[in-house]
Amino acid sequence: MDDVCPTHGCEKVRESGRMRCPICRKAQRQRYEQSEKGRRTRRKASERYFASEKGQAALERISQRQKAPEAKAAVRRRRAQDKANGICVQDGCDRLAASDRIRCRECLDKRVAKRAADRESALLAISRTNPPSCGVCGTTDNLEIDHIHNDGHLDVTPRGNRRKGVDSVLKDIAEGRDPREWAQVLCRSHNLEKARRFAR
Repeated sequence: MDDVCPTHGCEKVRESGRMRCPICRKAQRQRYEQSEKGRRTRRKASERYFASEKGQAALERISQRQKAPEAKAAVRRRRAQDKANGICVQDGCDRLAASDRIRCRECLDKRVAKRAADRESALLAISRTNPPSCGVCGTTDNLEIDHIHNDGHLDVTPRGNRRKGVDSVLKDIAEGRDPREWAQVLCRSHNLEKARRFAR
């Protein structure tokens, strides 16, 4: 029969558009990969890939991943030392830390300003109006980012910590996704009201 695998001792139906059945094709591929010719072919393909621009970029990423734990550990050690000495732990800053803080007042003010700018950008990205307003009552005061499907508890960082709505919105924008698929702008009152309804 024309549709039977031609491998000796095999009577299975061959794969559509192929010479042999899937089992015989897999066995043939494994024999080739274990042969000297197969290993030589893979080695040449690997050398060509890593000699290319794409391969060099991959090697650079691998190198950075290998160095990342050491770099993070060095940063943690430096910050612990600065904290013990009462120095601001912000990179590139050698001012004294504010009272009961790990950063100086100037760095704290910069962080607050950046956080406010990020929040404004996130609200503008998901709001249907400009300036941003509550999707229910239209107020522009005490606005918050709400998870439409009440699944905010599933939005966590790789370390398992809850990710803030602002960070999630900005992350989606950076990766080319539309945050309006899961996020909306509500005022604090309507956000709490929605949360109470969901908790019942």
